[in-house]
Amino acid sequence: MFTIAKNNIWDCINRGVAAVGTCMYTGNPAIVEILGYAGFDFYVLDTEHAHINFETVENLCRAADTAGITTIIRVPQNEPYLIRHAMEYGASGVIVPHVMTGDDARRVQQALRYPPHGRAGICPSIRSNHYDFTSWGDYCEAAEKVMFMALIEDPEGYENLDDILDELKPGRDAIWFGRADYAQNLAVRDESGRITLDPPEIYKVQEDVIARANARGIPVMATPWPVGDPHAAENIVKLGAKIIMNSIDEAIFFDACRETLKTSKDIPL
Repeated sequence: MFTIAKNNIWDCINRGVAAVGTCMYTGNPAIVEILGYAGFDFYVLDTEHAHINFETVENLCRAADTAGITTIIRVPQNEPYLIRHAMEYGASGVIVPHVMTGDDARRVQQALRYPPHGRAGICPSIRSNHYDFTSWGDYCEAAEKVMFMALIEDPEGYENLDDILDELKPGRDAIWFGRADYAQNLAVRDESGRITLDPPEIYKVQEDVIARANARGIPVMATPWPVGDPHAAENIVKLGAKIIMNSIDEAIFFDACRETLKTSKDIPL
């Protein structure tokens, strides 16, 4: 019987623990392996802000399967062929940015599902089907489990949250609350006149998104805040988030470099 790679996010949630992941910008397969061997449950391969070509994306999925870490691909936009590519590479889930209406979410589901449930074009000779024409029927059934994670990062998305949730399937799909982008959209300024990413309004919105999604059986991914706070991850889970997005691979490496230098920089000779 054909099976797709296990989605560690659901494995964690079903075991009653939060799933922990990070975002990848570097596109280095060794980093994917390190994340997996270090114990991360998943990583989000960001192709919206990072410039990673299609061939590299597919090879990163291979590295992830080897290391037992789940791949979730963030596509650049709500475009059917980009969504289909992510599925064909073998990703366990697809994140689509700027989902603002029920129609936006429906467009994703149509691109992500094969007929009769959607409109994805078929091609049995793809990595996610193990290149095997004879397993196509089983693959189509298994592919129904591919996660759609709707990225709510605009005020319009919050206003239409119920319509978006209507298009998501409990036990398969999820939401990512894009805290930073949402705060940027609010354009609240601090005492110095700069736009702040930590306006008071953001907490009420985040709590409401999490509560309403959980009531529908849709888990929410959120970023611990403030960054670097040792209790931030625990606090975000207490709010009801079930999926933790911890930083970015580049930022993790930057912080590690800075900490390393503290023990050896400017030592008097």
